[in-house]
Amino acid sequence: MHEDAWKGIYGSHKETGQTKKDTVSAPDNISGLFANPNEEIHARLRKKLSTGFSEKALRESEIILQTYVDKLVERLEDTAGKPQDLLRQIGKTAFAITYTLTFGQPLQMS
Repeated sequence: MHEDAWKGIYGSHKETGQTKKDTVSAPDNISGLFANPNEEIHARLRKKLSTGFSEKALRESEIILQTYVDKLVERLEDTAGKPQDLLRQIGKTAFAITYTLTFGQPLQMS
């Protein structure tokens, strides 16, 4: 990733010293991690999750992501010329990636 992109995504803003927050609220004005108007709660949640998005953590996760994307491409190539449910295939891949990153071991599915 280009150094300027990294700073733009993860750096703080000059005016406020804070990272830009998503201003879109959740349905029925329910607060959550990305739409929490309470700065203290937002900061606490962000701190707990930030280690998983450090440059080191992202680089360590890259091989996991690449492995699952390669499997997805292989499955799609194996069934080329036949109707595909891409939403289902991509959803399964996203679920397997999330599971592996969350629990530290691959999802065992038959």
